[in-house]
Amino acid sequence: MKIVSITMVKNESDMIESFVRYGLNIFDEMIFLDNGSSDNTLDMLNLMKK
Repeated sequence: MKIVSITMVKNESDMIESFVRYGLNIFDEMIFLDNGSSDNTLDMLNLMKK
């Protein structure tokens, strides 16, 4: 069985990296839906892609 998280984010650059690193210990896959971030949240998520 595969465990997947789906998370909606908006302007979470201050904590997104720690959230992803923690989540990868629990989930097999993480899906993020950006709700119009105006900070660098999307850039950070793209850098962390495997």
